[in-house]
Amino acid sequence: MDCDVLIIGSGLAGLSAAYAASKAGASAIVLRKASGSNSLLSQGGIACALNDEDAEKHVSDTLAAGEGLCDEKAVRTLVKEGRERIRDITALGMEFDSKRGREAAHSASRVLHAGGDETGKKMVEFFSRLLAGEKDVELREADVEALVVGGKGCGGVVADGKTINSRGIVLATGGYASLYGHTTNSPCATGETIALARRAGAALADLEFVQFHPTVFQGGATFLVSEAVRGEGGMLRNDKNERFVNELLPRDVVSRAIDGQMRKGRRVFIDVSRVDDFDERFPSIYRRLREQRIDAFSDLIPVAPAAHYCMGGVLTDTDGRTAIPGIYAAGECACSGVHGANRLASNSLLECLVFGWRAGRNAAKEKGRNCGATVTAAEATPKAETEKIRKLMWKDAGIVRNARQLRIALREMKKMRGDSVALAKLAAEAALAREESRGCHYRRDFPKKSGAWKRRIIWK
Repeated sequence: MDCDVLIIGSGLAGLSAAYAASKAGASAIVLRKASGSNSLLSQGGIACALNDEDAEKHVSDTLAAGEGLCDEKAVRTLVKEGRERIRDITALGMEFDSKRGREAAHSASRVLHAGGDETGKKMVEFFSRLLAGEKDVELREADVEALVVGGKGCGGVVADGKTINSRGIVLATGGYASLYGHTTNSPCATGETIALARRAGAALADLEFVQFHPTVFQGGATFLVSEAVRGEGGMLRNDKNERFVNELLPRDVVSRAIDGQMRKGRRVFIDVSRVDDFDERFPSIYRRLREQRIDAFSDLIPVAPAAHYCMGGVLTDTDGRTAIPGIYAAGECACSGVHGANRLASNSLLECLVFGWRAGRNAAKEKGRNCGATVTAAEATPKAETEKIRKLMWKDAGIVRNARQLRIALREMKKMRGDSVALAKLAAEAALAREESRGCHYRRDFPKKSGAWKRRIIWK
């Protein structure tokens, strides 16, 4: 046995899992990609209830955003253990900024930040320092070539031509928003491991629910203009200087409003002139704007929506267990039902922290199995086809969808191959099947919510 727990992915969910496994007495290997993780890009913050009364409000806000499809047990676990984990890491030395922020669809200012707009990066760096002091945790840079189920433990992976065996595996590889032509995500977020897990026997769920962030900078570079900017007073205007939407409505509503303006030929901007201490509160955004020769104090900032976060992924319970014995999943690649049809802002880092911790702790309890090994090899998508998929998904399965466009996308995908293509097909098929509009899934031909669709689409 090479290790007790093998963790695929080195974002916040993977590092949280590694730390929890180590504290449970297990040895762990963390496999990471050279291209990094989405956690490093996360600006908005991490939601954490202020007290017991606010915890109930945080639960209510999360359920409301999920529009009837949240798993309430998962939501209550997120909120309760989120407070506990924040206390834990603060005691270990994680430093958060003194001021809490309020973001879209939150009923209170409960969002913690670190380094202003570098919360994800600061948390990943913090856990990396913690793990550097754990002698039984090893980080390796490697690409997964196959998933092994069974054998000497629960299985393992083939990475860079070598098999790594373990008693428990945690998948923490992020989502699939980079299957869209315009995205805030790391280039590695194309969902290959999610598709690989399905072929190995895991179930997937909620793939039609993809969140589009409303305010992504449009210019010589692409980067997120955090939701917190609107929470602190940033206002959206079109090129006629007209405000056209309440900036604090849920992301899907704001994204569709901006998309509607752009379809009319209008350009959209965010005005941050009323945000106090913008350069101190959002140092990373301010720096990147300066690089683009935009003065945040006097210039309007051009923005547009982009694919940002995926509610769907590998189906798990609240302990992170998948349908494959011994294999767990956490973070954006997982689907515990905590987000339902739409994620509440700043619940993603909280999800990584809480459910990564749970998955690592439970994977450490695995005893291993002696059975025949089944090897499921990864199926790479050719680069040219990846670019075709990104164009198709943005054009035909994007912010506003309809049956005709979804069928066009599916017809084109039949000509392509690879794990990313397989996942994109399932997402488009789920979007076609769900004949209603709910959360971040909007059908122009079915613009209303339907009671008949208050259910999840699960792929087994």
